[in-house]
Amino acid sequence: AFFVSLRPDIHSEIRAYINQTSPTLLSQTATYYGASMTSPQTLFLIFYVIAPWAPVILANFVYRSKALKFLRDNTSIFSTEMRRLQKQLIK
Repeated sequence: AFFVSLRPDIHSEIRAYINQTSPTLLSQTATYYGASMTSPQTLFLIFYVIAPWAPVILANFVYRSKALKFLRDNTSIFSTEMRRLQKQLIK
């Protein structure tokens, strides 16, 4: 079992609950992992996992905002062009 919590004391509560509901899950050979969100190791791990993707996420937001701005600025042009194309198709 693996979990991450903001409360450092919740690990024993969760372990006790799991042991009550299904004792075989936490047998002698089971490995138990728990991490507090406030520990430096957990914060470093979160940063280590997210940091390489930060430029991709940032680029996604930049391109998305540019595309939305382009569509907002050119909505009237697209509308008149669409009406013109529809009239041609009807003829």
